[in-house]
Amino acid sequence: MEIGICADIEVERVSALQRPAVLFRTWTEFWTAEGLLTVTKGDTIAVDVPLVGMATTSGASPELKPGDEVEVIFYGTRPDGIKNASAVLVIPGDGLSETTWLQSDGRETEGVCD
Repeated sequence: MEIGICADIEVERVSALQRPAVLFRTWTEFWTAEGLLTVTKGDTIAVDVPLVGMATTSGASPELKPGDEVEVIFYGTRPDGIKNASAVLVIPGDGLSETTWLQSDGRETEGVCD
């Protein structure tokens, strides 16, 4: 899974969670990275590639099905002083595309932050 970054932020921790599309569902953290990393709008990170300056841990890779939700949280500080950045994405009915980016509003776009 590749995660697009749509804000400049000094990251101290990244957390990726998944919640299945069933009743009484709970969030399960499947990937984390801790350390110090500066990212800018348009950067990408992949959960299966080590990040320089960060220690990563992975749980079981989620089997993402239509309707499942993924939340990615970047803990840190943005240049405007706002703490943290996050997005919740709902897996579309036809699954994830290998050629487009899923946005938090449900659109699939050619660019990371379109």
